[in-house]
Formats: sequence, structure tokens, C-alpha cells
Amino acid sequence: MMFIEQKTQQSPQTLTKMSRFFTLALSLFLAPVFCFGQQLPASSLTATYMSSNDIVLDWFKLPEQSPKKLIANLKQELGSYNASLPEALRVVGRQFQEADNHESALTLLKDSWQLSRINNGFYSASQIPTLELIIYSEMELENWQAVDDHYSYLELLYRRVFDEKDPGLELGLQKVSAWHVNALSLSSGRERVRHLREAYHLFKDRLAMAEQNLDHNDPKFGYLRQSIRITEQQLRLNSQANKAIIVQQQRASGSLLADSF
Repeated sequence: MMFIEQKTQQSPQTLTKMSRFFTLALSLFLAPVFCFGQQLPASSLTATYMSSNDIVLDWFKLPEQSPKKLIANLKQELGSYNASLPEALRVVGRQFQEADNHESALTLLKDSWQLSRINNGFYSASQIPTLELIIYSEMELENWQAVDDHYSYLELLYRRVFDEKDPGLELGLQKVSAWHVNALSLSSGRERVRHLREAYHLFKDRLAMAEQNLDHNDPKFGYLRQSIRITEQQLRLNSQANKAIIVQQQRASGSLLADSF
């Protein structure tokens, strides 16, 4: 607490520099958790989706067809309301990802995602693998707002699908909190503060879950408490910097007002 109070006497420039330092420290601290480019497994030359029609999709023919044509062909083969259609679309979308054609991949994956929501409900676990593939392609295309929107929905899915005692919830929230930490380097101003707040609350939730589910000697407790401390300190430093800037602006405007008389 003494450390925070001492910083209130420093200039906004100093506070901003310190804020950047702690952001870097937080990112380095969490680096093993997350990376922007996840690696896809080495592709096979064919992707076989076993359905009632035993559809085999030839890898070499995929680039010759547009994504919309592939979707139409799959719907014709399987039927527009076939329960296996979302998975078939996901398989083909994954192949386009492996070919580094992320725009085409997104066309197929988003169609797969929507069909999963229609077939299995708005909040269903079947959406999670497809949504994570969508996030991967959006990252490769550097569509950061889309990535952020998808992570928000993914967090909602994880919380709806998994119980607090299910390790799947911790794994999911770990991915989301890692995104918010890494997004600090991509944002500024209010957006940056928002990502800090999201990360802080996720770390707090994960700590509460760990206290219920893990042995108290588990090393995760130290990691989560340190993450909470760093994000909390970052939020305080941002708040102090903003207050110092407002005071400077008020003083400057007061000086201009005095000069006008």
C-alpha cells in the first residue's frame, strides 16, 4: 500500500512509464499460457468425414472450389438439417486453415458455428471447438475486434456449459484471461483499462474456483495471486495517471482563464 501511495506524487509521464513496465511484467509472467498463433497439426492429404454417405473430401480439390460452393455441395450431399453437417463444414474449414487461406476458412467455420447453434441450442459445448478455430483465423488476419467479441462469447459458453468443479471451466477461463493480458499490447486508453479489468476479474474467479477444487499446496495459487496483484496494481496506476492528467488540464485551463482577464 505504501508503494502505491508513494507513486501518487509522481508526474503522469512517470506513471505512464511505470504502467508500461508492469504491463510488460504481466505479459512475461503469463507468456507460457497463451500465444497468438496456435499450431495446427500437420495435415493429411485427405480429410474423411464418416457419415451415412461416407463423404470423402479430397484435399487437392478444395482450392478449386469456392467456400460457398463447398457449403452448397455438402448441404446437398448431407441435407441442410443433417446433424453431421456442422462437423463436415468444420473439417473442410480446418483444411483451408492448414492451407493458410483464412478468409475461406472463416466462411465455412462460421456456417458450421451457426448450424451448431441451431441444432444444439444457443449455449452448447459443440460450438466450442469451432469457435476456437474461428478465433485462430481471425487472429491470423489480425481482426482484433472480432477476436475480442468471440472471446467474450466463448467465456459465456464456458460458464454456461461447465460447472465450477469441472476442469473444463478453468481451462476455458485460462484461455480467455490470457487473451485479455495479451490484448494489452494491442490497445490503449479505455480499451486497455477494460482488458485489465476483465483479466483481474477472471483471475479472481479462477482463484475462488481453485480454493474450492485444488489442494492448497498447488502452485497455481501462487500464479493466480501474483496475477491478481499485478493487474490490481496496473489498474491503480492507470487511475492515478488519469487523475494526474485531469489535474494538469484543470490547472492549464485555470491559467488560461486568468490570462483572459
